[in-house]
Amino acid sequence: MKAARFTIIALAAILSAGLAGCSSQGNQQIEHLTPRQVSRKIIRGQTTKSEVKAELGAPLKVSYNSAGNQQWEYDYTKLHLTTTDFLPFISAVENNARGTRKSLVILFNRQGVVEHYSLTCSKIYKHYGLFN
Repeated sequence: MKAARFTIIALAAILSAGLAGCSSQGNQQIEHLTPRQVSRKIIRGQTTKSEVKAELGAPLKVSYNSAGNQQWEYDYTKLHLTTTDFLPFISAVENNARGTRKSLVILFNRQGVVEHYSLTCSKIYKHYGLFN
């Protein structure tokens, strides 16, 4: 009976740790954004900087290309720790995380109107540990 109780408690601890093993960073406005939704919100030759900012907030990064056009970047990353990260001795030596990164890049012309945009989503695998 004691062994069954210990097993249940251990399993509950592992599952709750798994739920807590999530991290995200970046602009949550783009987390669930699809290419179709972007094409409805951002229209080339029509949508302005102020409209983009009102819809998505401030960009993570602002840069200029060689033609002097401004480029805004929005990123969102979500990572989940793998199950080995919750095993006692193994997690002390190595940690792994899997997730996705979504990136929205918007190029504005000199008048501050959207010239081009790109939404990409990629899978991420990160490995940390003593033996990298």
